[in-house]
Formats: sequence, C-alpha cells, structure tokens
Amino acid sequence: MERESSEQEHYYQTIARLLFNLRGAPFILSPSEIDIIEGWEERHVPLRTALDGMKAAYERFRKNPGSRRRFTLSFCSRFVSTAFSQHRERKVGEKSVGKTRDDRIKKIKAEVRSFLKNMSKEVLYLKDLYLEIQDELSLNELKDDTLESRDEQVDQVLLDRSAQSCMDRYRKEAAVEYDVTGEEKRKQIARRKYIKDMRERYKIPYVSLYYY
Repeated sequence: MERESSEQEHYYQTIARLLFNLRGAPFILSPSEIDIIEGWEERHVPLRTALDGMKAAYERFRKNPGSRRRFTLSFCSRFVSTAFSQHRERKVGEKSVGKTRDDRIKKIKAEVRSFLKNMSKEVLYLKDLYLEIQDELSLNELKDDTLESRDEQVDQVLLDRSAQSCMDRYRKEAAVEYDVTGEEKRKQIARRKYIKDMRERYKIPYVSLYYY
C-alpha cells in the first residue's frame, strides 16, 4: 500500500509540475484538475502517455490560443485521450521502452551540449552544474529521479542568484495579474514565473525525462 501511495503521489506531482511549467501561475491544482488527473489514473493512462498528450495540447494552444486566457488540464483531456488510444493500439509485446528512454537521453545530451556551447555570459554561473549533469548523462545506471533533482537544483540556483528588486517586481505583477493577496502565494507565483522566464530567455534546458 505504501508503494502504491508513493507511485500515486509521483503521478499527480509530475503532471502538476509539467502543467505549472507550461502555463505558469496559478501554481496550485483546482478541484476540477485533480478530478481530471484522478480520471486518467483510474483509466490506467500511463504517466508518459499523459505527459505526451499534455505537451501536444500545449503546442496546439501555443499556436492558436484563441479566446482562452490560460492553458488548462481540461483543454489537455482530448489530447491525452488520443495519446492513450494510440498507446493501446501499439502491438502487444513491442519492446520500445528502452529505446524510447535512450532516445530521450540522447535528446537531453544534445540540449545540454548546445547550452554549454552557446551559454550566455549572464548565466555562466550554471556552467559547472551543467558540466556535472553532462557527465551524469553518460552513466549506464542513471536514475530518473537524479535528473529531476538536477532540475530542482538548477531552479534553486536561479532563485539564489536573482536580485531582490527583480523578485519584488515579479511579486507585484503576480498580485495584479492573478489577483493574489497572500504574501506566500505571491512569492510562490513570482518564483515560478521568474524561473520560467529565465529558462526561456537563456535557453536553459530541463533535464528531467518527462520533458522529452
């Protein structure tokens, strides 16, 4: 039971983390979003399939947002269902898991190499950390949670190097844009938005497997 609980928590947290990184604030799941994830879990939608569907949905949303103000899990539902149908239609016994993971590792290696080669001077303080990540990507028994921890470490370094005046500005923007009154919520939104903006501005790659 403890293992099932841990796996369930990982399922919810991983989906939530990708959602927050794609859409930005609000950085909490609404009751309806929790219900959607619960529905995916009950249908036994694999985590990888759910994430692939979400990324496909975001690509569609990004190209044609229309009148929608925010990217939502509700918008993702159709894309996740399509990805799940494709998953079930694959040949039984197809041994693609190892190959898929290897391909994703290769993609991450390429992203890290490109970042190190073209690194902006404004984020040179990340160089040593990404050199360590590059070495770890060559290990034969690299664990997925190691890469997730590295992403968290990169985010923390970005926050540690942020100027107080910059974070104050982000907090003020959060209060206005999202009508947030609690100081802790404003800080949380400001941190996540700052990290997202920094990664996009300087092309700082994520290294967790579920982004690829």
